[in-house]
Amino acid sequence: MKKLIYLLAFLPLISCDRGEKPAPLGPNPDLIVKQQAPFGSRGTSTKLQKVLHNGQLVSEFAYEGDYLSQIKKYAAFKEPALWAVRSYHREAGLTKSSNLISAFVSGEGGFVSKDFNPAQNVTFIVPENDSIRTLTMDNILANETYFNEYTLDKDGFVVKETTAPKWRKEADYTYFYTRNAKHNITEIRTISYQEPNMAYVIKYDYDTHPNPFFDLGVDWQDQLSINSYSPNNIVRETRIDSNGEEYHTNYTYEYNGSGYPKKVTITMDIPLFTPYILEFLY
Repeated sequence: MKKLIYLLAFLPLISCDRGEKPAPLGPNPDLIVKQQAPFGSRGTSTKLQKVLHNGQLVSEFAYEGDYLSQIKKYAAFKEPALWAVRSYHREAGLTKSSNLISAFVSGEGGFVSKDFNPAQNVTFIVPENDSIRTLTMDNILANETYFNEYTLDKDGFVVKETTAPKWRKEADYTYFYTRNAKHNITEIRTISYQEPNMAYVIKYDYDTHPNPFFDLGVDWQDQLSINSYSPNNIVRETRIDSNGEEYHTNYTYEYNGSGYPKKVTITMDIPLFTPYILEFLY
């Protein structure tokens, strides 16, 4: 009888050992490298240093090794005035958090205060699988917290994004990204909480040159946005309103010897719009 009890107790161990092993916790490390910044662990070998807006310094970038570590933002006054600093914190190449400190800016008076205070904290949640990344964004100045969720495809590119306030489960906005064979976003469909039956559509055309913001994960205005989500550079943006009318923004580039843009002129086909120029220094 004792032998029978022993055999019965041993059978489940044999079954478990012969069966399929449970999937490992967390995403595949090989996929983490492929995921687009700031979610992946891939760095950048081409380091953008500064962005000028109509000849005036507005953004400055610093690095630790191959990873973006800090962005300084300047008010485009007669003399550039530092008004915000965002710092990034990583472990093993993965972004863990970022924090923003800022000063008070008076555009009309051309004034920036000397005191810098915490303005925003972003926490990147440890990934649980290969396809979902989440972060919390604490807007300290407005005393608001938002949860952002990003759905990634098998190649590590964002195909869906939601942003929801802490006090409500439903998202304020949901963005659906359609990508082409080169992984560039060709269309964004945006659904809002207030108008769930109406989609706002933007379409994009691209060149074949590398986008300097793609490996950084942020654009020149220090935002997680379409300007950093695609590997190539936008040449035309088409916004379609609820009546089907189209509005276009055009981007005309000059490139350096490495193929990266050194200057872009932005124009819009709407009355009273003043074209502006961005310059990129590496």
